Amino acid sequence: MSDCFFRFTAGPHTKSIFMQPINIAMRYREFKYIAEAVKKTCNRGHALEFHLAVALHERLKQVQYLTREQLVSAILQYKTPTITDTKNVYEDTFILKGTITKDVIDCTTPESLQPGGLFDPNIKGALSYANRELQKHIEFIHNNERKDKVVATAIGTAGGKVDVEITANGKPLEDLSLSLKFKSGEFGQTKISTRPRSGQLADLQKTFVNQFTKMFTDLGFPTTFKDLGIPIIEQMIQDKTYSTAWTNWYNNYKKNPGRFDLKKQTGPSGSEMVVEVNKAAKVYMEKLYSTMAGVMNNTFKGKNGELKEKEIIGNFLMNELTGGDNLSVLSFDNNAYTKMPASEIQRLQELIKTVEIRVSDEKAKSKSGESGVDPYFRFYDATNDELIFMIRNTMDGEHIVKNVYQQGPALNKYKEKISY
Repeated sequence: MSDCFFRFTAGPHTKSIFMQPINIAMRYREFKYIAEAVKKTCNRGHALEFHLAVALHERLKQVQYLTREQLVSAILQYKTPTITDTKNVYEDTFILKGTITKDVIDCTTPESLQPGGLFDPNIKGALSYANRELQKHIEFIHNNERKDKVVATAIGTAGGKVDVEITANGKPLEDLSLSLKFKSGEFGQTKISTRPRSGQLADLQKTFVNQFTKMFTDLGFPTTFKDLGIPIIEQMIQDKTYSTAWTNWYNNYKKNPGRFDLKKQTGPSGSEMVVEVNKAAKVYMEKLYSTMAGVMNNTFKGKNGELKEKEIIGNFLMNELTGGDNLSVLSFDNNAYTKMPASEIQRLQELIKTVEIRVSDEKAKSKSGESGVDPYFRFYDATNDELIFMIRNTMDGEHIVKNVYQQGPALNKYKEKISY
């Protein structure tokens, strides 16, 4: 009988009986990790600033190319939101510093950094950029026979357009003051929060007017908005359909706060009322976009030479891409990075002054999950009908109104894409 027992445990049944608990335990750990990651805000874009700053710091210290293992090991040594490291190499000093969010630290684990992990695209991108773009700086720093102080800083959480910057002896290294993007052609936005503390429609109107005034001033048309745009905002606030829907939704939000998921159609009790608010507001957003586009297009039509408004458009692009500073824009996706050097952004700014600009208002299917469409401004180079940039009006499940600035194909000639 015992012989039979041992044959049974050594047979194929043993594998199924004893391996199943192991598989369950492994799955439990996987699900636990995923659940914990969901509780945290594991944002790839925020983590990218940290991961890239570490990659640049490590690569600048050494002459050899950085390996994935070296980068992952270096990243994992930082356990707190304040990151700092100082390393002397011969007579040069290399410093890493910055402040990142606790969620980024918590989400940066061996699992998330491994191939196929949450931050695998970050590691591949940071490694490729550090190994490809720094050689001339490394040769200069290590061969100039002077004492250099090289500082890599993760700046993103401090606000502004600069996310990562490398300085040598207090001066930024060429093309290494970086504004980072992750899988995004967006380069800015005007965001309107529609929940004034007072709960009064008059204050809601002020918020809309102030934020749109800022955007149209940046675009060079403040007077037009004052004369033609503000009356449209006033009409929206006075419209009983909008004001009643907004008041009902706002009062419910105070009791049951939270976002209504427009795609899944789920959310806190009563949050679905936001759908009617957005629907009522969209009528006026479409009217505002159509009215302003007509005036802007008439201003630019037939103007091939320099024009004050076109100079302002060029400045708008420069400011939104770089904050007006001498920055390079670096975008990452899963398999490539795209760089737009500061010199090319300045060339774009100058070119905008001389081309004929055409402005159209168009509509596209809403990306928020709602039925209907989102209104757009599209700014074209009329000489070749290339889209320079566009502004898209969207609303979300908390009635936050955004005017999102997105790059067009005409900007591609100022970029270089490197696949890895």
